[in-house]
Amino acid sequence: MIIQEQNFWFGLLALFFCLIILDFNKDYWNLSWIRISFKVLAFLCLIFTFWNKFSGMNKKEPLEGVLNGTLNITDELIEIDNQIYEINRISNLQIKVKNYSGELQGKPNHPGPWRSNGAGNNISFISNGIKIKKDFFIQSEKDFETLKKIKEKINTVANTVYN
Repeated sequence: MIIQEQNFWFGLLALFFCLIILDFNKDYWNLSWIRISFKVLAFLCLIFTFWNKFSGMNKKEPLEGVLNGTLNITDELIEIDNQIYEINRISNLQIKVKNYSGELQGKPNHPGPWRSNGAGNNISFISNGIKIKKDFFIQSEKDFETLKKIKEKINTVANTVYN
């Protein structure tokens, strides 16, 4: 959760508190200084809430963890931390390419970041009887599109070989 998202919820909670005090004042006390003070405070809370909603929309989701290691994928081989796996010697290859860093995601009812951190991707396969699965980060849209093309090419080759 980013600070703008926390501030959004805090502002919304403060706004509801002001509205409850205003309603209570209207029914029981009817004091003008409370009515004026809490109307001004409610208006400021409303501005604060919307400011944080709109400023948080263009932020990236925070990474939860540490990025380490390297991953290179081509249509002929996969290299993970200097270990090379040839595509034709592995089985059950699955590449999930979901997003890249900064990709706009449709979250209209969500106050927090609307942009991806790029870490929702993974690759898994079996090599020499050992299942290998790695999550990975995609930095740019260009890298994302390149990886999608490589994935399609690998799938086309695999379908040609197995059919």
